[in-house]
Amino acid sequence: MIDFNSGEKSPDMIELSRTKRCVIYARCSTSYQEESIESQISFNEAFAKRNGLKIVGIFKDDGKSGRNADREGLQALMSELSNPEREWDLVLVYRLDRFFRNARLFMEYQYTMKDYDTNLLTAQESMLNNVFPMTETFRFFVAQQAELESHRIGENIARGKLTGAQKGRWQGGTAPLGYQVIDGILTIDPKKKLIVEKIFNQRAQGVSMQKIADILNEQGYTSKLNRQFKVSGIREIITNPCYKGELQYNRSSARGTNGFNRHLYKDEKLIVKYSCTPIVSPELWDKAQPEASKKKRSSKSTRYLLSGKVFCKNCGDQVMHANRRNNHDKLYISFYCPNSKAHRECDVKEVDMFKLEDFVLNCLCQKLLSKEFLQTFSENFSNLSKKNKAKLSELKTQHSRLKKRCDNLISQLEECSEETSEQITERLDILAKEKAELSIAITELTRSLSYVPSEDDIIRARSIFISYCKQETNRYFVESLIRTYVERVDIDNEGATVSLLAC
Repeated sequence: MIDFNSGEKSPDMIELSRTKRCVIYARCSTSYQEESIESQISFNEAFAKRNGLKIVGIFKDDGKSGRNADREGLQALMSELSNPEREWDLVLVYRLDRFFRNARLFMEYQYTMKDYDTNLLTAQESMLNNVFPMTETFRFFVAQQAELESHRIGENIARGKLTGAQKGRWQGGTAPLGYQVIDGILTIDPKKKLIVEKIFNQRAQGVSMQKIADILNEQGYTSKLNRQFKVSGIREIITNPCYKGELQYNRSSARGTNGFNRHLYKDEKLIVKYSCTPIVSPELWDKAQPEASKKKRSSKSTRYLLSGKVFCKNCGDQVMHANRRNNHDKLYISFYCPNSKAHRECDVKEVDMFKLEDFVLNCLCQKLLSKEFLQTFSENFSNLSKKNKAKLSELKTQHSRLKKRCDNLISQLEECSEETSEQITERLDILAKEKAELSIAITELTRSLSYVPSEDDIIRARSIFISYCKQETNRYFVESLIRTYVERVDIDNEGATVSLLAC
């Protein structure tokens, strides 16, 4: 658990649960929603078992967007929430973005749940399961970036498709030339197989890709889309590992809201590899490969958070990446000014990419977790708790009435007998004690509705925020933050300057 208060144990939502009972809410908007829903439920069930929770219900929305609340499963959950006879006080989701991809609605619904003494848990982002005010800030950041960033690693690939790929099933799209899909499995098409074999044999003999395309076109063969062959199509075939029996899913990296960049690959550990029936031998496949593709490309598996945002202070040019490996095969990536690399007038030295990323992340953290920003956040979202606002108003009314009664009793003391005076004094002491207790309750509730973090809170929050951002599973969240808030980074031999957009 994350402890935001030094010297004190941070109470987790699970520990605050009275019933130790929860319901699961699962949602996805992909075409393979059923398997993806099951994957989320399975993960949540494992989380509940580890933490001693009993699952008493499951609510789900298949193929529904998280940007609005128009979801049958969600509304059924909220309807059950208002049932005074329900036996659960926790709602468990796989990630917070499964609940909402709309920051405002996320906060409103979360506070509505709190009004019914119910808490929201996230199985994968366990550090966000605390109940301190600073945790609300983190949850808001995550919800906000989920709204802005429509392509996050876990949701880009649709968890159901990933599960299907791991089971060896074809994950949609046109089958490669020479194959056909039967019952979800990629199998060889005997008629088209001969074309593929021709291509690999001719290429292995040294025939150029242009010549191979010309020969096939002259012989009347067509591509998988029934078009004439081109060099690009031949290259795509001979470089596709499926023809030697190796399939890869989730290889291409997202480039934002416009789709995928087929030439930029994700990290190796995120790519699902499975097998199919080969058309050519691995030896023939290797022999047919273009020379350029045989070279090791270390940059394929590297994602650059600051691409396009780093510039040289001296000459103003955009910097470039340099990738090298030492004798221990450890990858070293740096930013360098092209003018300096070409031995021109610029003398700016290379900057380690990972150190620069850390520096930018720290600058962003200082901005986002400033006292002013957090206070604005508190003012905007603490008032969403209608129950607490109503309770505060009621407490103030009770306090005002007690004050009037105490004032009246004090006035009576001046004109009453000694015997009556003792009775009034006893009654006044009781009322004064009740008034003092109300004052304490009003102060605590007012503080919770207008929380302003201390300097120690902010320091700890920044540390936790950095740790969260450095987790590999949250890399897309960091990319979204940088795209949203970082305008540019200027470097020279003295250091770096980060220009941030308005937060």
